[in-house]
This record gives sequence, C-alpha cells and structure tokens, in this order.
Amino acid sequence: MSTCKLGCMCTSNMMAHLSHYHNRVRNYLDTWSNNRWIGRDGPISWPPRSPDMTPMDFFLWSYVKQEVYRYPPSTSENMKERIKDDFLNIREHMLREVQRSFIQRLRLCIQHGGDIFEQFL
Repeated sequence: MSTCKLGCMCTSNMMAHLSHYHNRVRNYLDTWSNNRWIGRDGPISWPPRSPDMTPMDFFLWSYVKQEVYRYPPSTSENMKERIKDDFLNIREHMLREVQRSFIQRLRLCIQHGGDIFEQFL
C-alpha cells in the first residue's frame, strides 16, 4: 500500500483503477480545474450518450484496441509493445480520413443542436 496523489491508501492496482467518481478524485478535479471539469454530476454535466466528437474517441482508441487484440497478447510486455507499434503504424491517409470525419461530426452536431447525430454518419 502507498499513498496516492489524492491522499488515499492504495495498492498500485487500486491506483490504476481509481474511479473518476470517487469523492477524493472529484475534490481534486474541483481544485485543479477551478470547478471546470466535465463529468457525471460534475460542475459541467456530461450528457448521457453524448456523441463521440474527438478523434481520440471515434478513431484512436478503437483502432488501437482492434489492432492490439487482433491476436491475444501473450504477456503484458507483449501488449505494451503492440500498443507502441500500433501508434507508430498510424499513416497519413488514416489521419486525413479522421480529419474529414471530424469536420463531418462537427457539422452534424451543429445541425442537430448538440443531440445525438451518429445515426446520420
């Protein structure tokens, strides 16, 4: 057990999975961001089923997950290496498509007043 940045007594596994909904995390975010963080019951509400607007949401994480788990990783080190390799394998044409999709998502979000729009993609 060790003390994390939030003053909790945590194992390293607990620290890796500390919920953003934990009171100490929320208090830290309130202090660190001057009450300007977005989250469930936070100062700025995160709407349920909000659209995936950022390239990290709609492209990067799904791409890396798909590539990493194409074949089951044999060890945690193997998984880490695959993640690094997958980031390095992102090509310019992929990023152009992400940019096009991002602009399309922004336009649809505006057209639909911020409501869910992904069914129109």
